[in-house]
Amino acid sequence: MRLRGTGAASAVLVALLGCSAVTACGSSDEPKASTKATNSCTPLPKPTAAIAANTIPVRVFNASDTGGLAQDIAIELRARQFRVLSAGNYTGDATPAPYAMIIYGSVGKQVALTLAQQVKNPQLVEDNRVDPSVDLVLGAKFALIPVPPPPAAKVQLNVYNTTAVTGLASDVANQLKARGFKVLDTGNDPAGRFWPTDTAVILYGKEGEPYARRVALQIKGSRMVEDDRSGTVVDLDLAAKWTGLVPVAQATPAPSPSNSSC
Repeated sequence: MRLRGTGAASAVLVALLGCSAVTACGSSDEPKASTKATNSCTPLPKPTAAIAANTIPVRVFNASDTGGLAQDIAIELRARQFRVLSAGNYTGDATPAPYAMIIYGSVGKQVALTLAQQVKNPQLVEDNRVDPSVDLVLGAKFALIPVPPPPAAKVQLNVYNTTAVTGLASDVANQLKARGFKVLDTGNDPAGRFWPTDTAVILYGKEGEPYARRVALQIKGSRMVEDDRSGTVVDLDLAAKWTGLVPVAQATPAPSPSNSSC
């Protein structure tokens, strides 16, 4: 872990060095009662300490009516390299925030601010824990902030032809390789899918959403469809209304939104 800055950064470092395991420092699997809350309808400050996501222990609790949301968000946070300890329903005493609540202890402010960069409109709540773990409580309006799509060189995809145009998958695969994408397989769609009203359909799993967005930027009017696959490999189905790739200069991601937009 790299830490920059003084003050809060030093406190985090001391806490992390002193707590080799979360349970060794008095943490539990239930959120603590809150003692101090910071509502973030104005942008939260960015962390002043550089803390790697894979060193941040997070418990995810669902306080919404969406079944399975904690497990789904746990998968996405793991894909973002966070160290998710558990996921389940929220049973704490504090009233859940509309979007999200991040509960942390006295040594965990910088850790909480680091996690807050991933979440829309989070409310920070300080409790009496003495370790650097954080609890993420998902409200009814919970949303993660989309991460920027990875560069093409990190995207692995299969290119499949669902049209009657012979050799289309191979041609498009070669064009994508020239843009730096890693193409694993080409040919007719092995699932036999047919998309009569689409230019292209990009299929992906929960972990692969940012990778799918990088592919979608290459094709005007493409549609992204989430399925139950694991990992980050995506399928690009070339569909009946295929018109070609957009120019490279147009395949640019939009700026990432702020974590507060009340």
